[in-house]
Amino acid sequence: WFWSDGNPKEDVFKSSLLNRNRVTNGFRWTQRRGQMNECLTTTKYNTFMPFCFPELSWNGRGSKEDKTPFGPYYATDKYTYTDFDHASGMDDGFLVHFPYNLAETEKKLRELKADRWMDMNTHWTRLDFATYNPS
Repeated sequence: WFWSDGNPKEDVFKSSLLNRNRVTNGFRWTQRRGQMNECLTTTKYNTFMPFCFPELSWNGRGSKEDKTPFGPYYATDKYTYTDFDHASGMDDGFLVHFPYNLAETEKKLRELKADRWMDMNTHWTRLDFATYNPS
């Protein structure tokens, strides 16, 4: 870790954001997926784009969201949809938790890339993490 001027950061700052806030634990990556061909298209676009995806609402309510488990060919239900039981629906989606460990996080990211966790069905992703300010 280095400062913008090229000088190395002290160990105490390596887990900090803006030099004050500290990341408390790992993070969570959420994905929402759309259902292919669940929208209306005009025939003049079918040559260039033979499929379409509908718009998703910000909380997933009232939209055609795909909640079907997915994954690589050897484990097609590896990633399952988590539906929290609350009114907002903002936290629902396909969740992946990352530990507070660089090596394990890199390993998990390589696994997601190999599994093609993000593909053309992915409509949006969100990264959640918690910080605290010790000052």
